[in-house]
Amino acid sequence: MTSEGGTRRRGRLSPAMRAFLAVDVVLVLVFVVVLATRGGGGDPDLTAEATETSTSQTDTSSPAGQDATDPGTSPESSASPDPDESPIADPDAPRLFASPSGNILCSIAEDGASCSIAELAEEGLVEDETCDGTVGHVVRVTAEGGAVRPCVEGDPPGAAPNATPVLDYEDSTAAFGYTCTSSRSGIICRHDETGHGFSIARAGSSLF
Repeated sequence: MTSEGGTRRRGRLSPAMRAFLAVDVVLVLVFVVVLATRGGGGDPDLTAEATETSTSQTDTSSPAGQDATDPGTSPESSASPDPDESPIADPDAPRLFASPSGNILCSIAEDGASCSIAELAEEGLVEDETCDGTVGHVVRVTAEGGAVRPCVEGDPPGAAPNATPVLDYEDSTAAFGYTCTSSRSGIICRHDETGHGFSIARAGSSLF
């Protein structure tokens, strides 16, 4: 069949042919998608094996449960110093100590033990016409002369310095053959061999 211009008109595709071509296109697209999906996902077994190998290498480089430490430090470098290595005081030096209140200051030395008191009750003073100062603020005991109350000229003694070691109540200290004990009623010191000594407190002193 020809048209008026002398040209031949092309025939149109039938509906059945067009449906067939459409199905072919869809199948091709599905095939391409399946190939792309399988190619990008990789083999799951190979992926798991690679992950396990990487983890094993990491674990062997650092033992499990072991913390990293600074190679420049060691337990010995941070340990506290041994108390036995502390400097020892001169064994011949007098032993100074004070009562917990600081009102009484004492000393034990080779030639005797003595204590002084800063605040003393008036009745604790002892009258002594031969003394131009006061008697009662200081007491002393020696191995040869026993216990005495020496005369104190000038101002009475002051309180113990803050840095003076304290002899707590019911505690004792001994050195050079003398022993002193602290209590709430004062301090008692005696010569161990002869038994002579004294007691001193705010209320006064006594000799024995």
